[in-house]
Order: sequence, then structure tokens, then C-alpha cells
Amino acid sequence: RSTLFPYTTLFRSPAGYKYVTTMRIDGMMCGQCEVHVQENLRKVEGVKSAKASKSKGTAIVKSDEPLSREALEKAVTGIGYDVLDIDSMEM
Repeated sequence: RSTLFPYTTLFRSPAGYKYVTTMRIDGMMCGQCEVHVQENLRKVEGVKSAKASKSKGTAIVKSDEPLSREALEKAVTGIGYDVLDIDSMEM
């Protein structure tokens, strides 16, 4: 269980998604920001699902394999948002 993101366990992966990565992101102000973040995260190799929330300031990324933190961070910072933290869990 993550100490940084205790609520991450609420986002159980559907069958086949072995890893859940929670990213804290600063700068999302609207629904289009969420879509922009989600679309870019889905382009990262290995990402199966990405869901961003402007109200929580997070993105939840699901995958079958461990993901490159650098690639996830680059996908978000490359479009103008700040990544405050990244936490990965094996489900």
C-alpha cells in the first residue's frame, strides 16, 4: 500500500492490468486539460489506460508491465504541466 497515495487502492485494475501508477500533476484547469494529459499518457509505450482528474490533480495510469517514470513525466511536462510526484504499485 502506498503511503503517498493511500486512495490508490480504490482504483483496482481490471483483469490483465498488473500495475497502477498515480501521478500528481499541477496545472490542469479544465476538462480539455484532462483530455490532453490522458491522450499524451496513452502514447507512452506500455500504457493501457490513463485517466486524469483536474479536481484531484492526478492521473491514474494502468499497465501490464512497469512503466518508465521518465517517459510518463516527459509525456506530461512536454505539454506544459508539472509532475509533482509519481507512485507505482503492483496490483
